[in-house]
Amino acid sequence: MPDPVSTLPTHVVVPFLPRTALERRIVEERAATVFLRAPAGAGKSVLLGLVAGRVGARVYAGLQPRVSDVEGGWLIWDVPAAARSARLSAPVLGAAETVLIACRPEQRISGLARRILHRGSATFADADLSFADEDVAGLPPADRARLMADYAGWPGFLPLLSRPDDASCIDYLREALLSSLTPGQTLDLSLWLDNPRPISSTPDGWTGFIPPALSRTPERHRHLLGLLKIAVDERLATLKAGGATVEIASALEKAGRSLGAMELLLEHGHEAHAAQILQRAQGLELLYRNNVGAFHAIVMRFSQEMIATNEIVLFAVCRALLKHGELPRVRHLVARHLGYDYLDPLKVLTRTSRFSFAARTFASTS
Repeated sequence: MPDPVSTLPTHVVVPFLPRTALERRIVEERAATVFLRAPAGAGKSVLLGLVAGRVGARVYAGLQPRVSDVEGGWLIWDVPAAARSARLSAPVLGAAETVLIACRPEQRISGLARRILHRGSATFADADLSFADEDVAGLPPADRARLMADYAGWPGFLPLLSRPDDASCIDYLREALLSSLTPGQTLDLSLWLDNPRPISSTPDGWTGFIPPALSRTPERHRHLLGLLKIAVDERLATLKAGGATVEIASALEKAGRSLGAMELLLEHGHEAHAAQILQRAQGLELLYRNNVGAFHAIVMRFSQEMIATNEIVLFAVCRALLKHGELPRVRHLVARHLGYDYLDPLKVLTRTSRFSFAARTFASTS
């Protein structure tokens, strides 16, 4: 009997490709609990259906399995995408010889600790579920090459072989994959996309939410990287508009981009948070680690009220003005906010000076 895929003409929509080897590995797994843990588009539901057909069971797709959902010793559970967590009851676990669960990386399934401790568990992750060369061998050569290169071997993109549609792909990336990322993770992914380099391991973070080939061999998948960049930018814009500015700024600061974090916060009216970043970045030192013009443009956005009440901000503004040769303006600012005696170095630098350490330091270096 000819292979059902090899007989298809080029550009016919294939709902799924046979995963015979992977299906066999899942069925023959000896652990009593088996997870298919991968992001959207990994083909988890399709695999559950294939396994269910092989072992004579059915797939349960609700939130709370019951004993009646166990068939032939198998509980095959497709956890709803909307569930953040779910729990298996003791009676259900007692009735099932093998529990096969498909879920996303961020979903947490509880009630299994004792079972896993005594009878073991196995996890088939995103790399296992991505198409291997043997899975796509029956496709026409051009489609096979495009699926593995342009679309990183990700099962969810299989329909794009017959009807390429970048706009739909971008929407899918943003809604199905990126929606599970926190604002901080989204920002981290955006920074990586600015200069994508291979990530060999898969630590906690954004890498667990995208096709694994993208993070491991980004140079081979430039087309999908470009679409992902567009989707990430759109997602970040939505998050900023939705009030996630502070969390995104925190991720920028953590990544060593304090000026960018301050700029974002000031744009959205979070002046106090921006001043805190300036302080953590050692205030004036931030000037010497960045472009003078960029530093000037950002610190000059602080309000007069903040300049008057926060010495770190005041001296950052003054230093920026000095770099532009605006000494009269600096003298006016310090006299206005610190008093005219600040203009006399003998009164500022004496041991009994009333001025703060930051004020005396600025006076001695400016």
